[in-house]
Amino acid sequence: MLMPESYHSEHDGYLQNYNDTGDKQIIGIGRKVEAQRKSGAIFSMEIGVNEMVISGEKMFVGTIRDISDRKQTQQELQDNQAMLQAIVDNTVVGLIIIDEKGHIEIFNKACEHIFAYKAKEVIGENVKMLMPEPYHGEHDDYLRNYHDTGEKKVIGTGRQVEGRKKCGQVFPLDLSVSEVNVKGRTVFSGVVRDITELQEAQKRLAAVLDNTVDGLITIGETGTILHYNKACEDIFGYVAEEVIGQNVKMLMPEPYHSEHDIYLKNYHAVKYQDLSKDNSFIKIKTYEDDRDFVLEVRDNGLGVPKKQQDKLFQMFKRFHPRIAFGSGLGLYMMKKSADVLDGRICFSDPGDGAIFRLQVPLV
Repeated sequence: MLMPESYHSEHDGYLQNYNDTGDKQIIGIGRKVEAQRKSGAIFSMEIGVNEMVISGEKMFVGTIRDISDRKQTQQELQDNQAMLQAIVDNTVVGLIIIDEKGHIEIFNKACEHIFAYKAKEVIGENVKMLMPEPYHGEHDDYLRNYHDTGEKKVIGTGRQVEGRKKCGQVFPLDLSVSEVNVKGRTVFSGVVRDITELQEAQKRLAAVLDNTVDGLITIGETGTILHYNKACEDIFGYVAEEVIGQNVKMLMPEPYHSEHDIYLKNYHAVKYQDLSKDNSFIKIKTYEDDRDFVLEVRDNGLGVPKKQQDKLFQMFKRFHPRIAFGSGLGLYMMKKSADVLDGRICFSDPGDGAIFRLQVPLV
């Protein structure tokens, strides 16, 4: 009467089988079972059964303990652990946790993508397996020195290092390491990010900048440039914006960067505002079109005179010199950037302002 199914139906048969054969299945040991209250509610119970003989009569004594709260706590812990694991696995940056000896304890899915190892291949292994020389050979000594002296070289700071994929490929890596103490136990948490694409973008950007500076020097030598300092100031302004754009794209995980309206506070685009209009706007839109990343900028500013639209992307071409204070470098540098990235930039005249569309291959 104190047991739910299937214990309820099986109990008499179990006792009869024990009396006939002496086969003990629960007697003398403890186990977790389910029990039933008067109300019919089912709960978890721990039971230990022993056999005794009193005045020649065989009897059984059961020691029981309600473990509902403990089981609920365990379930909550399991749920929390599952939630934490889901958070770790879905973090867009790589997360590695190692113990004091350098053995890997956590290796999330982003790390699997970065290093091309499955978590089961690296858990329990020394983290130096993910490092090329000289980091590989030095890592154990570094950990040992830290434990002996407390001297921190990487912990608490970010730095660029090199990682090694499962295939042996060495690649640039951004690494931040933190020390975590949990109930007297020390572990180290490493946040990693593959910066191969970022470094390649920086190289391409440097190539654009070199070409532009070479052009400026040539023009400067011919004596045709009047505001050289201002021009250089604008160059570095555009460089800053391009670097920001690269980082925005890297930080935005798939599939979220497929289409967004991004508004950047940027002083270049507002130079050509039409002050005669009550409502001025600049709309910046990014999206993917087939295999291209597209940046579209539309405004209702001064526009471009039709007779001069074929000269839009030439250096130092200014179409409203008496009204706006631009340097004539912005569109020139955009065209150079597009060329280096195997992309293209085009202009269309909506009749009220301007529309520019930059397309860059995603691959």
